[in-house]
Amino acid sequence: MPKRILCIGNCSYDVHLLAAALKKNFEIEMREAETAVEASQAVSHGEFDLIMVNRLFDSTGESGIELIKKMKPIVKTPMMLISNYLNLKPKP
Repeated sequence: MPKRILCIGNCSYDVHLLAAALKKNFEIEMREAETAVEASQAVSHGEFDLIMVNRLFDSTGESGIELIKKMKPIVKTPMMLISNYLNLKPKP
């Protein structure tokens, strides 16, 4: 039985890349939510084995950290904060 993953706040391209990478080693079903509202609806209508939350939502700019803070007391599913943010420039 595949593991169900909810991917929140990533663009469709990144969701596809994440799913492809995970499918190399695991049997998964990936579902995506673009906003906190969509995420809340998805969680209330289904059970997930993992929730991956983008640090900064691609389409709305919402904070993934804030979403995790709100969901943590309610949702028992493990949550993982993910980000493609990479700052290679040293601060002056």
